[in-house]
Amino acid sequence: MNQMLQPNDVSQLEALLGDPWQSLNTTGFSAVVAADERHELLPAGETLLDQYQLNAQFVPLELGGRLASLNRLIAVMRCIFRRDPSLGLGYGASSFLAAANVWTAGHPAQQARVAAVLLSNGKLACAYHELEHGNDISRVECSAQLGQERLTLQGGKQVIANAARAQALLVYARTASGTGGRSHSQILLERTEASAGSLVDQPRYSTSGMRGIALGGVEFTQCDLPIENLVGNPGQGLETTLKAFQLTRVALPGMFSAILDTGLRLTLKHCRTRRLYNKPACELPQVRARLAESFVDLLLCDAFVSVAANAAHVVPAELNLYGSAVKALVPAVLVTAMDSLASVLGAHSYVREGEMAIFQKLLRDLQPVGFGHAARISCLMTLLPQLPMLAKTGWNSAAPAPEGLFALDWQQASLRFDRLALSSGGQDTLLAFLLTLSTQETPKGSCESEIFHLVRLFADELQALREQCAALPAQQTTARASPESFRLASRYSVLLCASACLGIWQTQQENTSDPFLAQPAWVLAVLLRLAALSGLTRQRLSAALTETLLDELTQRYLSRQSFDLARLPLAATAGWH
Repeated sequence: MNQMLQPNDVSQLEALLGDPWQSLNTTGFSAVVAADERHELLPAGETLLDQYQLNAQFVPLELGGRLASLNRLIAVMRCIFRRDPSLGLGYGASSFLAAANVWTAGHPAQQARVAAVLLSNGKLACAYHELEHGNDISRVECSAQLGQERLTLQGGKQVIANAARAQALLVYARTASGTGGRSHSQILLERTEASAGSLVDQPRYSTSGMRGIALGGVEFTQCDLPIENLVGNPGQGLETTLKAFQLTRVALPGMFSAILDTGLRLTLKHCRTRRLYNKPACELPQVRARLAESFVDLLLCDAFVSVAANAAHVVPAELNLYGSAVKALVPAVLVTAMDSLASVLGAHSYVREGEMAIFQKLLRDLQPVGFGHAARISCLMTLLPQLPMLAKTGWNSAAPAPEGLFALDWQQASLRFDRLALSSGGQDTLLAFLLTLSTQETPKGSCESEIFHLVRLFADELQALREQCAALPAQQTTARASPESFRLASRYSVLLCASACLGIWQTQQENTSDPFLAQPAWVLAVLLRLAALSGLTRQRLSAALTETLLDELTQRYLSRQSFDLARLPLAATAGWH
C-alpha cells in the first residue's frame, strides 16, 4: 500500500462492504446485479451506509461532519463505486451535489439545517433539471415569486435523483425575467414545509443505466415558503451553481473512475482463465495491449482528478479551470477505456448472469458520467471565454508549483468554499509548471529522455495554443462558437492533464513509499496516450513498456490492491482470483 496515504475511514468502509466476489455477501456483486434487475437500490447497501454514516463525508468538519480533503471524499466514495455506482450516486453523491451549493452560499442557519438532515441519514435532491432546457440552466422556467417575508414556487422539475426520497430539495428557480446572470436563485426547502398539494411527486423515469436510482420529478403549485429559504441573495443562483459545480466536476469523475478499476479487474480475471488459440487469453499481444492501455487511462484520470482536487485547497481561485477540464476530459477517457475492455470480453461483456454479469451493469452505469450533472460541452463553454486572457497573461512565464498541489497524502486543510471564484483572473499554475519543466535539462536514461521529448512537444503545443487563443475573436468565446474554437478548450484540457501527471511523477521521485510512481514508465505511458489523444503523435506503447505496466497490474491484482494511484488494499478473501 502507498504509505503516504492515511486511509482511516476509507479502509474501514472497504472492510464493512466486504469481499464483492463472495456470493453470500449482501453488498457483493451477486446482490448488486440482483438489485439492478429489480430496478432498486441495494437495500443492504443502504442499511450499511446508514450505519457507517456516509453522509458525514459530505458535511464540513465545522458543522459536525468529516469533510476536509476533497481527495479523501473521492477515495471513500470509490469504495462504493467499485461495487455499485447506483448505490454510490443514489445514496450519497447526489446529496453532495445539493449540499455543496449550501456550503458555498447558504447562511449559517441553512447550513445547520442541511447538516442536520445529512447527519440523521437523510437525503438531499438537487432540483435543477428541466427536460425542455437540458444543461442550459439560464433558461430554466420553474419560478419563485419573491416577497418581503415569503416566496412562492411554481412549476416543475424533471429527472431528479431521489426526488421522491429526499427530505430536502435545493431548487433552482427563475426569480427575474430574461437570461442574464442574475435571473435565477436557489431555494432550499424541507418537504415538511410544503403545504398539502403544493409539492407533488411525478412518476419515476425508466433508464438503461443506474437503474436503481429513483429518477423522478416534482411539480410545485403555489408552494409558499419563508423568504429565509432563499440561498444567498436574490439572483445569485447561477453564480453559486458555477462555484459549487467546480467541486462536483472534479469529485464525480473521480468517483466514477472506480468503475474502470473493477472493469479492468474483471477483464484481467477473465483473461487469465479463458483460453484462446491454445493459450490463456491474457498472453495474446492484442489483449495485453488493451489491458495496459486501460491501466494507463485509469492512472491518467486519477492523476488529473487528484491534482484538481488538491487545487481546491491550494489554488481554489483556479478550480474553475481545472474542474471544467477534468469533467471535459476524464469521462471520455473512462468510457473509451471501458468500451475497449468490453471488446476484449466480447459476449461476456453483456451477459446478465454468472460471474461476469456485473460488467454489463458497470458499463451501463458509467455512461452518465459524460452527460449527467454537467455535459462536456458545458464544461468547454466554461473554459472557452477564459482562453484569450490565459494566452496573454497566464501562459507566458514559468513558475514552480506551490506546495501540496501534487501531493498524494490527503493532508490538506478543510475546504474553503468562500475562496472559489468564477474566473482565474488569467492565472494558470499547472501550465506555468509545465513551462518550468520544459526548460530543464534532459536527464540521462532512455525512458527519461523520451519523457522530456514529450514535455517539449507539449510545450510547443502550448505555444501554438497561445497564439491561436490570443487571436480568438469575442464571438468565438460564446455558446455560438465554432467546433474549431471548442477544440481549443479540448486541447487545453489535455495539456493540463499532462502537467498534472508530470507533477505527481516529479513529486514522487522525492518519496520512496511507492517505487512504481517514482519510476518513469507510467508517466511515459500517460504522456504517449495524451499526445495521441491530441494528435501530436501516433506512437503507441512499446512492447517493453506494455510488459512493465502489465507486471505492475498483475502484481496489484494478485495482492488485492486498487489499480489507481493509491493502490489501497481491497476486501477480498484468499483464492478470489
